[in-house]
Amino acid sequence: KEKGRDGFEGLGFKPEAGRPGGGVFYLAHQRGPAVLVAVAFAWLLSWYSPIPVRDVRVTGAEPEKESEVVAAAGIAPGTSIRDIDVAGVTERVTAIAGIESVDIVLDRPFTIDLRVVERVPFAVSETAEGWVVLDQSGAVITDVADRPEKLPQVTASDGNVQPATVALAALPEDVRGRAKSAVVAADGV
Repeated sequence: KEKGRDGFEGLGFKPEAGRPGGGVFYLAHQRGPAVLVAVAFAWLLSWYSPIPVRDVRVTGAEPEKESEVVAAAGIAPGTSIRDIDVAGVTERVTAIAGIESVDIVLDRPFTIDLRVVERVPFAVSETAEGWVVLDQSGAVITDVADRPEKLPQVTASDGNVQPATVALAALPEDVRGRAKSAVVAADGV
């Protein structure tokens, strides 16, 4: 093969510093895309590799519920991130009284953040065991011994108080704030 200037085989020129196509620009232009592809591949591979969980954090929940949420999630330190059963974690955490939803977020590189949305107390209903605090949809948040005074009471002849909570939620806020109770009769609210 013919040797070009300065001994480069197959090249008729040697890249020169400071000129377009030469020096540092030449290296970045020729190797930059390869470096970007390698970095992107490593990043994608990290999502599928057995990176272990080191910490599980809970945000959005009351401090007294955090340990219950972590226990229900069942994500032990050392568990591979790719092996986390997202549907199972969601099902177990939302089964906790007072938890409406959870988002499972990877806080790279080793932390799982369980972002919880708690149910908001909306009404109360009397049961044989005491009182239950309900959210806007009629789902039970918690059991309490004494009736919370600031929340309206909902009752139903058949025990299904959901229509009463839905009706209360539909009221304008100023009217809802003055409501003391809602009753579901046999023929409706």
